[in-house]
Amino acid sequence: MLQWQRGHLSNYQYLLHLNNLADRSCNDLSQYPVFPWVLHDYCSLELDLSNPETFRDLSKPVGALNKERLERLLTRYQEMPEPKFMYGSHYSSPGYVLFYLVRIAPEYMLCLQNGRFDNADRMFNSIAETWKNCLDGATDFKELIPEFYGDDVSFLVNNLKLDLGKRQGGQMVDDVELPPWAQSPQDFLQKSKDALESNYVSEHLHEWIDLIFGYKQKGSEAVGAYNVFHPLTYEGGVDLNSIEDPDEKVAMLTQILEFGQTPKQLFVTPHPRRITPKTKSSSQTSSYNASTADSPVSPGEESFEDLTEESKTLAWNNIAKLQLHEQYKIHKEAVTGIAVSCNGSSVFTTSQGMFSHLKKGFPRVIVSTFLHSQSRTVLACATPT
Repeated sequence: MLQWQRGHLSNYQYLLHLNNLADRSCNDLSQYPVFPWVLHDYCSLELDLSNPETFRDLSKPVGALNKERLERLLTRYQEMPEPKFMYGSHYSSPGYVLFYLVRIAPEYMLCLQNGRFDNADRMFNSIAETWKNCLDGATDFKELIPEFYGDDVSFLVNNLKLDLGKRQGGQMVDDVELPPWAQSPQDFLQKSKDALESNYVSEHLHEWIDLIFGYKQKGSEAVGAYNVFHPLTYEGGVDLNSIEDPDEKVAMLTQILEFGQTPKQLFVTPHPRRITPKTKSSSQTSSYNASTADSPVSPGEESFEDLTEESKTLAWNNIAKLQLHEQYKIHKEAVTGIAVSCNGSSVFTTSQGMFSHLKKGFPRVIVSTFLHSQSRTVLACATPT
């Protein structure tokens, strides 16, 4: 978790890690890794990742993104006898996985559909149509799979020249229709990856994690987040060993395997958010104590090595804006550490071996900064060893 918070793991890598911890595997269609829809705009000619309106609200499950549909679902939920649930279908199931992968795994779809493909108009024909159906469909609440943020475009292209049927409009089902902002399948995947790793998603991904793997997965928090699925989809939702009728047990197991399973719950408290340049700057106030602002070490702040590549680039670019105040060139050992003050006005460096001349305790720091030439911090102590 800390590696992801500090930018050592990408959002993609962290989601794969969480899926693995929750026993989700690409080798199991009934527990396939689940990834979020992160974009809301599949119609524009250009994809603007700097605009928050481009993105999906990650604090809500897919079923709660459409207010009118949610109101209808809640009305049914309130009138339903126990055990209650808001969504009759799940966000991840073998059918949904094969819906996305039919062009590279047609044999599995044929097995699931008793030797035939699904109706051509219900196939994975278009990214925009699929997203629209997830927003407006009465029973469609599916999320995505890792392939949407990978490098292999095969699942988007009918390389096998499969006869997937003819749609009502007369056109044959072939390659997946891409959004206008994607010039090719490769471009679509690259822009999807850019969106997943964007600042907006990095700042809000923890909210989606709370829904799928965290404390909003079950109980009263799930009810408040409109995140309640059929009891059979949850781990431990039914005790199969207590069912004596073999036919009933087989039917129950089949329903569990084929209609979706909620991942194992990994967190019971809110998941921390990722540290990004925006969240870091917003947590700082315009007024602060001078001694704290000039300190190279502040409580809760990460070291330079813990920053993301984007943050490192920003930090180095800011060095050129610093103004030279005064220089202290006393120690001549190799520089072993560097930090920028909270207000961005000072650069601190340390030298190996300097602490051997100081008493244990907190030494006083004399600030030095540089612009065109290097200067180093002098650490002074009133009482020598």
